[in-house]
Amino acid sequence: MGRVRYFRFGEIMADFKIIQDPVHGPIRIDGVVEKLIDSIEFQRLRFIRQLGLSFLVFPGANHTRFEHSLGTMYISDQFSEKIGLEDADTLRISALLHDIGHLPFSHSFEDFFFTKTKMEHQEAGRRIILGEKPFEESSIPDILEKFSMSPREISDMVAGRQKTASSSIVSGPVDADELDYLLRDSTFCGIALGLVDYKRIINTLIYKDNKLIIEEKGIPNLESLLIGRILMYRSVYWHKTCRIAQGMMGIALRMKRSEMKEPFSKTDYEFLTELLVDHGSSEMTRRILRRDLFKVIYSSEYDSEKYKRIRNMMEENFQSDLFLIDVIPPLEFDGAERLKTNMTVLVNGKNMKVSSASPLVNSLSKIVRERKILVSCDRKIAEKSLSLLGSVD
Repeated sequence: MGRVRYFRFGEIMADFKIIQDPVHGPIRIDGVVEKLIDSIEFQRLRFIRQLGLSFLVFPGANHTRFEHSLGTMYISDQFSEKIGLEDADTLRISALLHDIGHLPFSHSFEDFFFTKTKMEHQEAGRRIILGEKPFEESSIPDILEKFSMSPREISDMVAGRQKTASSSIVSGPVDADELDYLLRDSTFCGIALGLVDYKRIINTLIYKDNKLIIEEKGIPNLESLLIGRILMYRSVYWHKTCRIAQGMMGIALRMKRSEMKEPFSKTDYEFLTELLVDHGSSEMTRRILRRDLFKVIYSSEYDSEKYKRIRNMMEENFQSDLFLIDVIPPLEFDGAERLKTNMTVLVNGKNMKVSSASPLVNSLSKIVRERKILVSCDRKIAEKSLSLLGSVD
């Protein structure tokens, strides 16, 4: 990160830094952005992998929430320039801080800690920005207030409490967050499926009735985005081995004998260290790190009754730390909001959902309903498990 200064007649006219990003190139930062990046809370994101344990499958997937947050801010600036938002500064900071509350290994263990803390990462981020319990020591609110910015307004946008065009750029049907992570994840995983033309999508946006709308000429690019997203989920985010590693670390967390305190303030390394030194979770954690993972022994088309029979059978015969039962795509991944097929497009002067305007997009919901049940287990119960599961079909 290098500092740049412009001079005129011996006086400094501008003073800013350049961060060289591998996806977007040089990103300019100054003022409040520079101070926020230098905060303890934001620097923690350097040590939280964007894709959790996916590096066990895709060796390049060591990128972090730190650079993703910078990229999201950069793309939000492209939105602002195109449609001329009045609250561009608030949007920029909200995009920068949208992941400030992420747990170690990103989304991997959000459900586990939600049962204990009643917080998802958006709520944790909101509290960090406001300095609310349990983040009373957060430096973020003081930094914002020194630059005459409202922590409340930014926290509401980060937590999705606003329903405005700006908030939808942070999290919406077509948002800066997704446009960056698809490009970034594709780049570092070495898979070209998410390399979407986000500039073309932004250039076909119009701002009407406090809503972002894609012009008809932008529909092919929107189709490409939505299809690329599904393909990235199927190839990377739902990769069976990534899911197994994540599930095994979930087992390690359940086996941990002492409670993990302040999980939203930890880095990946602190999280792993705590699992490794605990007698209950250490062996399972070591297995994951040496890639001694459970193997898939059974696969079948998803059926709710079959799923119940399999779960009951496995639970009756084996310890819960010896097997995993997964459904891919996950059952909760459904509906227009999760698929993001509810973007408004302008066709022949009329507003409509892209799923109505594009048969290609409409078919995506059918693709994700083609679910499979996968059973993976420890090798010592593999033979008996196969024998039992053979009776399910």
